[in-house]
Amino acid sequence: MYISQNEQLNIYDGTLWRRTERLKSKRSEIPQLKNPGTNLPSHTDLEKAEIIADHLESQFTPNDFGDPNTERTVENSIREFKNEIRTSKFKKVQPSEIICFMKHIKINKAPGIDSITNKMLKNLPLKIILKLTEIFNHMLNFRHFPNCWKTARVLPILKPGKDLTHPVSYRPISLIPTLSKLGEKLILNRYLTHATKLRLPIPQQFGFTPQLSTTRGNFGPYNFVFFIQKLAQNFYGKLPDINNPEITKIPVSDHNDKQNRKRPRMTISL
Repeated sequence: MYISQNEQLNIYDGTLWRRTERLKSKRSEIPQLKNPGTNLPSHTDLEKAEIIADHLESQFTPNDFGDPNTERTVENSIREFKNEIRTSKFKKVQPSEIICFMKHIKINKAPGIDSITNKMLKNLPLKIILKLTEIFNHMLNFRHFPNCWKTARVLPILKPGKDLTHPVSYRPISLIPTLSKLGEKLILNRYLTHATKLRLPIPQQFGFTPQLSTTRGNFGPYNFVFFIQKLAQNFYGKLPDINNPEITKIPVSDHNDKQNRKRPRMTISL
């Protein structure tokens, strides 16, 4: 089997170079991690995974900056929305949408927890495409996103120059199934069509907006501070001292990790 795989390698689709890089690279295993709570080292892969999972759980815990009245209003609105019987029609998923999505996915991407690679999806027969179309239409009709598509496979990657024994030294990479990405894409396209028709998006909304991201939402406060600095320069003839403790500094660390949203399930791969 290994010989037959090597015979299929060629220089045009990148398989030969990927196999060469894989043979040249050294696989670095995660050493013993220190438990931040007990400061004791881990001895098994399960203990390492638990330490990293506990660290990620604390990192993804939302900041408690909300107003209680606003939180209650949002919860009540969501509850009413879920209990409401809606008769609105949605655009049914067509096989052409799935085929178009499959054409644009990259085959060298790592699979999610289902181990279904993009190369497999690109070679699906039409019969399976039609079955997937039926599944996605049922998903929209019953307003149910499968739980298995919400589970991410998390790979901890060591940050350059960081201590190997501390869990904070590893950044997570979440791998979700490609079919989950396809389901999100189908929902997003229908949301954008509906929102644009009703003019729902506001200028301050950066998430789920084409050509914008939540990271760009952080630029607003910094632009405001820059404007105040220029105003002070014109008034006083010089810029204010940024080292002055009276000047407010805006922390934006882990902004996207601590948004108020439900944390998806995840599995840690070492």
